[in-house]
Amino acid sequence: MKGCLGLVFIAGMVALACGSEQRGAPDEATMNKLVECQQERDRAKTATDMCTKQLDEAKSKSSGQEGGILVRIDGDTLNIMGKPSNGAGGEGTITDADALKLTEEFNAQVRGSKNSIQQCYVSALKKNESIQARQIKLAVRVTATSSGRITSPAFSPSISPDFKACMEKIASRWKVASYQGSSVQLEYPVTLTPAE
Repeated sequence: MKGCLGLVFIAGMVALACGSEQRGAPDEATMNKLVECQQERDRAKTATDMCTKQLDEAKSKSSGQEGGILVRIDGDTLNIMGKPSNGAGGEGTITDADALKLTEEFNAQVRGSKNSIQQCYVSALKKNESIQARQIKLAVRVTATSSGRITSPAFSPSISPDFKACMEKIASRWKVASYQGSSVQLEYPVTLTPAE
């Protein structure tokens, strides 16, 4: 965890260095330094994002949500984080097969909503000029209950209140099949790009 805090500090310092203003037309050497600085900033941001994700996962495990598990998709990798304890609210343990089935159903729901999610992003960009028009990797996280309801939608990074409201409306239509066991946290990455 200390390493993550160090990376966050370094990322902040790199951002300050890259953000300094220069007057006049930059020469080639200055442009090369700027590109290197931006690449270093991007690497530091990626490391910071990874640390933030690890911190969020650690918080979810320690926030008293015994009996829940986190299923996360990283690229082509399925990660099942933790195993629920028996007797959480009398629900018991979810099987690995059910967890995998839930993950596939949730992924299909998000993929099926990709165009609507993209429209939320484009709309947020139009309403808020302070948001940088750049590609964003959005983490969509929800909780699936044994009745098949999808609850507690969360989206990271936070883009704007309008975007969050739009995404919550989309997420309210998602559902999965009912199953035996405890609640499960599911996460799926979505890449958003600004309209050209």
